[in-house]
Amino acid sequence: SRRLLDALPPLLTVPADTRTRPLLDLLDAEIAQDEPGQRVVLDRLLDLLLIAALRAWFARPGADAPGWYR
Repeated sequence: SRRLLDALPPLLTVPADTRTRPLLDLLDAEIAQDEPGQRVVLDRLLDLLLIAALRAWFARPGADAPGWYR
């Protein structure tokens, strides 16, 4: 949605912390394999990483999270 994109910076990073590290490890392992269902698994993992990035961005000190985010 345009509202989401307008609330974010041009580049958003995913912190490799205790919450995202397992997701990043799963993503790495899934990319290294070529198995049935890989595309679906990658789609879901990327969904989870996007949510983690959004949470990190809007939880930072001084963040001006839009009202619809809460």
